[in-house]
Amino acid sequence: MKEADVRTFLAGYAEAWDSIDIDAIVAHYALPQIIVAGGRTTFIETEDEVRAGVETLCGLYDDHGVATVTLDVDSVTPLPDAAALAVVRWRLTGEDGAELLSYPASYTIVEDDDGVLAIVAVDGDGQVDAFAGAGWA
Repeated sequence: MKEADVRTFLAGYAEAWDSIDIDAIVAHYALPQIIVAGGRTTFIETEDEVRAGVETLCGLYDDHGVATVTLDVDSVTPLPDAAALAVVRWRLTGEDGAELLSYPASYTIVEDDDGVLAIVAVDGDGQVDAFAGAGWA
């Protein structure tokens, strides 16, 4: 898997979050999905479960005045079998351009035989910690 492909994939993922395009966000995930956050590991097996989580998060963004969502890719590390680990930093800003939250996350991304990339695992502890620290939890 090429680093440039992972970066392009993540740019599309961030763009989907920035425009609150729930269908596009959900399309970035493979199933089953593993999310590690808040001291728990959650296994997600259906698109409806992914969609419900995305909708909840979008609601939090709306409730707290998030106007812009951006993502900076800190690193992309190749893994065996057409996979990569991407470490990123999310930045959420308000209407006035002030940063509301910034937090790290990491994603395990795989490439299927057709060259389609998808997220299969998320480490969301940074998000959980940031949301709790801001009183969003």
